[in-house]
Amino acid sequence: MVTNTFRWSIFSVLLFFVLSLTFGVVFAENNKNEQGFQKKEDREEWKIPGGEPRVEITPAVKVLVRGAKITAISGNEITTKVSFGTPEILWVVRTSPSTQLSRLFGGKTTLSEFSVGDVVSFSGVLVDSVSPLTVQADVVKDWSIQKTQASFLGTVSLITASSSFTLTTKNQGVLTVTTSASTTFKKENDTVSFSSIASGDKVEVKGLFNNTSRVLTADKVYLLKKETVKPPKTLEGGVLRSVSASTTPATLVVQFKNVDYSVSVDADTALLSNVWTKINLSDLRAGDKIRIYGSESVSTSTLIEATVVRDTSIPR
Repeated sequence: MVTNTFRWSIFSVLLFFVLSLTFGVVFAENNKNEQGFQKKEDREEWKIPGGEPRVEITPAVKVLVRGAKITAISGNEITTKVSFGTPEILWVVRTSPSTQLSRLFGGKTTLSEFSVGDVVSFSGVLVDSVSPLTVQADVVKDWSIQKTQASFLGTVSLITASSSFTLTTKNQGVLTVTTSASTTFKKENDTVSFSSIASGDKVEVKGLFNNTSRVLTADKVYLLKKETVKPPKTLEGGVLRSVSASTTPATLVVQFKNVDYSVSVDADTALLSNVWTKINLSDLRAGDKIRIYGSESVSTSTLIEATVVRDTSIPR
């Protein structure tokens, strides 16, 4: 149980740092959400990957830290530091099976994907006020892991090894596809193998895409007929779940009738508001109402190459 003495020792130590070193540590009192933290929309740094370095502590000793850099990983503990120029605050972040670990684009992850040097944000309860400060984390997000589940259509441009190839796509350019013993290969209704793939083949790939290295680790590879795309159509009443990037090319995940669709957008895709004015990908928010005009994949109807994306929640 956290005692008042413990709380005041924490506050006095950190307040000293705030006043003497102008750290930017915030004891959030106004514009708070239900956890006591300053509202997301009121903080400009939420627009910056990882956020500007920031520390918030509520009177209930709940902590929110952004812009921390990992210095060490041991077992279920992450050692981090938050730098404000020369001054630094050191943190030990304890995780447990109930801690939610996520990547930049929101997918679940494990500590095995975390690396020294990664930028993270975390929230939880402060359990030790002795430096380094220790937090029992309920949420940790690694902003440096740019991986997300994705699907792509394209043409095999080069077989680079016995288990990988380069794929030229319309919306994402050239990327590398790697396969493994667990990857499944399909051609129409038949199960085939990697050796069935040749340069020039039209394929659809699904798996974990690393936006930094431009490598997709494939779970499934579909070899397609020449007619790979159905005639364009309009899908209405969608709800935006996520956006992979703030600039094109990007992939939107939009839910229509409880089914998630992967929607590819590129520089030629028209992004429009409800009143038909042009908007940017950065204007889109999770939960927005979406209409799509585009072409579905023949093999996977939940993969769409968008010609028009209309956000009917804008203007807000």
